[in-house]
This record gives sequence, structure tokens and C-alpha cells, in this order.
Amino acid sequence: MAKNEKSTKTTSTAAVDTVETQVEETVLEAGTQEQAPEITEVVEPVETVEDPMTEDPVAAVEETTKTLATNLITDIVYELERYQGTMAPRQGHQLSEGIIAQVSLYNTIKLVIQSTGDRFKQGMDYLVNWFSLQSAGCTNARYLFRYIATIPLSPSARTEFTRLLNLFTVAGEMKNNLSIVSRSVDVVASIADRDQATQARLLEYFKVN
Repeated sequence: MAKNEKSTKTTSTAAVDTVETQVEETVLEAGTQEQAPEITEVVEPVETVEDPMTEDPVAAVEETTKTLATNLITDIVYELERYQGTMAPRQGHQLSEGIIAQVSLYNTIKLVIQSTGDRFKQGMDYLVNWFSLQSAGCTNARYLFRYIATIPLSPSARTEFTRLLNLFTVAGEMKNNLSIVSRSVDVVASIADRDQATQARLLEYFKVN
């Protein structure tokens, strides 16, 4: 009889523990559900910080833009040397570093083609010459298009970036006679997303009638 009572008490205690555990799990689940909106609110700004150039890559380099306005060549040299240091053949780097380097190159190209006056001509000449000098290295087609599919750009921006890379690759090969660049690459299509003033400058630079 004592054994039965002890067994009954043990069973009752286990049942209570089970119920309490279920209650605690239910409370935790409820608490998690209640906090879900707060988690969503926290995640959104973090994504924005990590991927500031998804919509407009240039917006993430406003400080660079201001500097380039007064000293274009110095900053182009800095950005391209940094790219070269990361993306040179046989240069080991992390995936994230490769992606950042590609976005940086896209930004640099856009900043150059959007410049005006003497800065535009100087910047274009330097960029074309750089593509030429690095033709066996980081601007070689074997290396130049790495991570294109994973860089944080919209589909239209990614297409433009690819076209611009093709344009400057060809220009680098033909830097001594830019008038024939349009025979190998569709210059008009490559710059189609630029404003009319930028298009006009680029068409004149590449001597496209």
C-alpha cells in the first residue's frame, strides 16, 4: 500500500513537471511571437548597413564623390590600386572582399564617366590606360568578371556594369585608336543607362558618330 502511494505521488509529480514544462514552452513561444516584429525592425537596418549599394551604388560613396570633384586622378589611382591589390591573379582573398572590390570598381567607373570638363578626359584616359596595363592581370577576362552574379546590385545595374567592363576592356586593347572601339563593342548599348549629357561625352570620347 505504501509502495502504491509512493508510486502515485511520483506519477503526480512527473505529470505536474510535464505540465509546467509545457506551460513554460508555450510562454516562450508566445514571447517569441510577440517579439517577432521587434526582431524584424532590428534586421532591416542591419541589412541596409551591410548592403548600402543595392539600389544606388554611388550613394554609398558620397564622401568619395566629394573628393573626386576636386582631385579625380588621385582618388582613381587609390581605388584602382586597391582593386588591383585584392583582385590580382593568384592573390588570395575572401568572397566578401571580392564582392566589395567589384562594387568599388563599378563605383569608380561611374564616377569617372559622370565627371565633366578636363576631369572627364583625364579620368577616362587614366581608366582606359589602366585596363590596358592590367590586361594580363586583373582586367583579363579570365579574372575581371568574378563574382558578377553575386554582387549586391539590381539586375539593370549588374547588366550595365558588365557592359561597361566589356567596353573598357576593348578600349584598353585599342587605346591608341579609340575610334575603332565601336567596331568591337556596342558603345551606345553600353552607356544606355546614363543621362544624355554623359552619353554625349562618352560617344565623343570614343568617336562614335
